[in-house]
Amino acid sequence: MTGVRIKLPVNPFKTVKVDPDGKHIKESYVTHPSLTNEKLSTHGCLLNTPYLASLYQVQYTDDPDKLNRRVLTEKKPETKMVNSVKKISWEKNISIKDVGVYKNMQWTFQKEYRYKFFVVPWTMRDLELVKSYEDQARLIDRLETEKLKKDFFDLELDEHSMNDMEILIGPRANYAQKQIIESLINDLNPSANILESNLGIR
Repeated sequence: MTGVRIKLPVNPFKTVKVDPDGKHIKESYVTHPSLTNEKLSTHGCLLNTPYLASLYQVQYTDDPDKLNRRVLTEKKPETKMVNSVKKISWEKNISIKDVGVYKNMQWTFQKEYRYKFFVVPWTMRDLELVKSYEDQARLIDRLETEKLKKDFFDLELDEHSMNDMEILIGPRANYAQKQIIESLINDLNPSANILESNLGIR
């Protein structure tokens, strides 16, 4: 009750336009500076679509299928005879739609939102080396067998978003605490709007 609530625009992160390079990138797209293919390739990974972090409202459930859902699924290999030649086919699918969206019911009090993006453990160079369906299947298998070399990726806040910051001071903050908050704001982000809670706390 003596802390602050910081309000920012829904999409507060810096973005950068990536233009076609005549080789890997066919069309322009917008992403975050730390998630360009050039940056991620140094960590042996690649950004999957969508290229911008998406905001999701966390859903709370006790359904184990939702809490522990698999990203990679596959059908058993099937053998068929085509023109007297035996051919083996199998199907692997990647589904990231609901990854990171569900949490156990015990966390319901958090009422959490998350920003989500999906990074895969291969690079453009790895994709270039894919010459057959078997190569592609082995690449997809990395989702289960390889961990990313980097544990986290920071997204930089956009300066214009910082200008729109709103800071709400808790209803039980005393005079000295308010002075500290105002001093910090004056030093770090003087354009921020400061409000005081109007909750009638006794």
